[in-house]
Amino acid sequence: MCVTRLLEQIERLNRDDSEAAAEFGPLMLGPRGVEIDELVCVDGRTTVTSSPQIREFYAYATWWRHCSVRLEWRDPHTTREWNGHGPVREMIVSDTAPGFLTPAGLTPSSTVLFALDDQDAPFERAYFTFDGRAEPQVVYAGSEVSVFDDLTGYLESWRQTLG
Repeated sequence: MCVTRLLEQIERLNRDDSEAAAEFGPLMLGPRGVEIDELVCVDGRTTVTSSPQIREFYAYATWWRHCSVRLEWRDPHTTREWNGHGPVREMIVSDTAPGFLTPAGLTPSSTVLFALDDQDAPFERAYFTFDGRAEPQVVYAGSEVSVFDDLTGYLESWRQTLG
């Protein structure tokens, strides 16, 4: 299934979740139709070219604040700012260490943090990991660690969880 179709379904499921909206606030989305060509890696220096799925993802909405889960798909224009925020920076240092999230660790110069639950006490988060493939893998970490082959796999997992 394509990224846009999955995002449409996730948006509908979030908007229909009136219980979560009452508790956590309504679903909020950033601007639509924005073209994101490059992303900043967690090392703060390296940029990577957006893949077709990532361009489609950010064109749908530049950022999301979900009501059904306490997670934000962050605005890539503010990446340097929130990657440098103390608790987030500490989390990134831990997450990129060998054996913490993945056996080899995440490489800071090819890893992009794109989802986070709370910048002051981060727990749930997701990274794009670029390794030369056409589409980056997605590493999701929270109560467990999941690695998805690409963004559609990650989004399909969210759609199933919310559905």
